[in-house]
Amino acid sequence: MTELTSPLFDNFPHVVHGFGGKGLTAETIKSNHCLSDLLLLQQIHGNTVHDIQATPHETLAGDGWITKTPHLCLGIKTADCGCVLFYSHDTHQVGAVHAGWQGVYHNIVKTCAEKMTKDPSQLYAALGPCIRQESYQVDTVFKQRFLDRYPTAETFFQPDESENHFLFDMPAMILWQLREAGVMHTHDMGINTYTHDDFYSHRRATHAGTAETEGRQISFIALTS
Repeated sequence: MTELTSPLFDNFPHVVHGFGGKGLTAETIKSNHCLSDLLLLQQIHGNTVHDIQATPHETLAGDGWITKTPHLCLGIKTADCGCVLFYSHDTHQVGAVHAGWQGVYHNIVKTCAEKMTKDPSQLYAALGPCIRQESYQVDTVFKQRFLDRYPTAETFFQPDESENHFLFDMPAMILWQLREAGVMHTHDMGINTYTHDDFYSHRRATHAGTAETEGRQISFIALTS
């Protein structure tokens, strides 16, 4: 079972976090870290970020959440999409967002940053394993959609060998969006889920014809005090 941590949070012992891989279940995470619960969203590929202070009575629909309540563990499921974990030093909050291409298009990391603090220099954000540029082929329509909204995004698209296709550097764009939002303390785990067998990959499973049964890894973050 794979569970990775970012050195970005090493100076904050009251922050518990991890980027899970295959085989790491919610129950295992709770057991390993003495957590009473691990919350999960109904992820809808948008930019809705919830601010919660207690366990919701029902599953929330959205792609991100923040909390300042200790022991309230926020989880995100992915299988190629990015997961960004946040800690705000000034407001003592944690956050987690699901940043697939639609979340990137709608700039969910900026939405989360603005909800957490008025001073983004106090934010720390770690990007977990996700699909990388060499494995993420997109077409002209996809690229143009991004350029219409982000005219400077050309740098995140590299021509592919296939005509009218490009390779999209989603992690680089997420990190750029964080910097544009004023978040200077960032870390990228740098792992390609498509090529790394320890992680689930929807695109790899699609190419193998097993997408309907492909699992999702769980990433999480919580305050212990």
